[in-house]
Amino acid sequence: MTNDQHQEMLEIITHTRAKVVISGYANDLYARYLSDWNMYHTETHTTSAEVVEETIWTNYSQPMHQMSFDDALLDISQDT
Repeated sequence: MTNDQHQEMLEIITHTRAKVVISGYANDLYARYLSDWNMYHTETHTTSAEVVEETIWTNYSQPMHQMSFDDALLDISQDT
């Protein structure tokens, strides 16, 4: 994507009511548009095996814990 395309996408997603997750590398453009979003960092590897820090932005609060498959099964079994 070009910088103009990134900016256009950021302008759209910052005005939506939908839940949005963006994954990428921290940069000034994203910092400016997503300053009030939640931001998480994780180490990952590029295709050339280089270790890099990836940033994940969300426009909603992270749940208290990650739901697991076992949690879903428990919910289903309690409904029957």
